[in-house]
Amino acid sequence: VALDLGRAAAPVAAALAEHGIMAGAGDFYAGRALAAQGVDPGQGVLRLSFVHYTTKDEIDRLLNVLNDVLQARFDPGRGRA
Repeated sequence: VALDLGRAAAPVAAALAEHGIMAGAGDFYAGRALAAQGVDPGQGVLRLSFVHYTTKDEIDRLLNVLNDVLQARFDPGRGRA
Protein backbone atom coordinates (compact mmCIF):
# COMPACT_ATOMS: atom_id res chain seq x y z
CA VAL A 1 0.00 0.00 0.00
CA ALA A 2 1.41 3.41 -0.95
CA LEU A 3 0.13 6.43 0.96
CA ASP A 4 0.44 10.04 -0.18
CA LEU A 5 0.86 11.94 3.08
CA GLY A 6 0.98 15.35 1.43
CA ARG A 7 4.40 15.87 3.01
CA ALA A 8 7.81 14.20 2.93
CA ALA A 9 7.37 10.49 3.63
CA ALA A 10 10.96 9.75 4.75
CA PRO A 11 10.67 11.35 8.22
CA VAL A 12 7.47 9.42 8.86
CA ALA A 13 9.10 6.14 7.83
CA ALA A 14 12.04 6.93 10.15
CA ALA A 15 9.67 7.69 13.03
CA LEU A 16 7.81 4.42 12.46
CA ALA A 17 11.14 2.59 12.55
CA GLU A 18 11.79 4.08 15.99
CA HIS A 19 8.69 2.15 17.06
CA GLY A 20 9.81 -1.08 15.40
CA ILE A 21 7.55 -0.67 12.38
CA MET A 22 9.28 -0.94 9.04
CA ALA A 23 7.99 1.17 6.17
CA GLY A 24 9.52 2.48 2.99
CA ALA A 25 9.56 6.01 1.66
CA GLY A 26 10.35 7.39 -1.77
CA ASP A 27 9.12 7.32 -5.33
CA PHE A 28 9.93 3.61 -5.83
CA TYR A 29 11.00 4.26 -9.44
CA ALA A 30 7.50 5.53 -10.24
CA GLY A 31 8.11 9.28 -10.25
CA ARG A 32 6.22 9.91 -13.48
CA ALA A 33 3.27 7.78 -12.37
CA LEU A 34 3.12 9.59 -9.04
CA ALA A 35 3.29 12.99 -10.73
CA ALA A 36 0.48 11.96 -13.09
CA GLN A 37 -1.66 11.28 -10.00
CA GLY A 38 -0.83 14.64 -8.45
CA VAL A 39 1.69 13.28 -5.96
CA ASP A 40 4.95 15.20 -5.54
CA PRO A 41 7.65 12.62 -6.37
CA GLY A 42 10.13 14.67 -4.32
CA GLN A 43 8.09 14.03 -1.18
CA GLY A 44 7.47 10.43 -2.12
CA VAL A 45 4.93 8.08 -0.64
CA LEU A 46 4.90 5.95 2.50
CA ARG A 47 4.91 2.30 1.50
CA LEU A 48 3.47 -0.33 3.81
CA SER A 49 3.49 -4.05 3.06
CA PHE A 50 1.18 -6.72 4.39
CA VAL A 51 1.16 -10.49 4.01
CA HIS A 52 -1.38 -13.20 4.68
CA TYR A 53 -0.10 -13.71 8.23
CA THR A 54 -0.21 -10.02 9.22
CA THR A 55 -2.50 -9.93 12.25
CA LYS A 56 -5.27 -7.52 13.07
CA ASP A 57 -3.32 -6.53 16.19
CA GLU A 58 -0.30 -5.60 14.05
CA ILE A 59 -2.46 -3.47 11.78
CA ASP A 60 -4.11 -1.80 14.76
CA ARG A 61 -0.67 -1.05 16.23
CA LEU A 62 0.50 0.41 12.91
CA LEU A 63 -2.54 2.66 12.67
CA ASN A 64 -2.18 3.85 16.26
CA VAL A 65 1.54 4.57 15.94
CA LEU A 66 1.11 6.22 12.53
CA ASN A 67 -1.60 8.46 13.96
CA ASP A 68 0.61 9.37 16.92
CA VAL A 69 3.62 10.05 14.68
CA LEU A 70 1.67 12.27 12.31
CA GLN A 71 0.12 14.25 15.14
CA ALA A 72 3.29 14.58 17.24
CA ARG A 73 5.60 15.49 14.39
CA PHE A 74 3.36 17.47 12.10
CA ASP A 75 0.45 18.95 14.04
CA PRO A 76 1.18 22.68 14.54
CA GLY A 77 -1.23 22.66 17.46
CA ARG A 78 1.16 20.39 19.35
CA GLY A 79 4.07 22.78 18.95
CA ARG A 80 6.24 20.82 16.54
CA ALA A 81 7.05 21.33 12.89
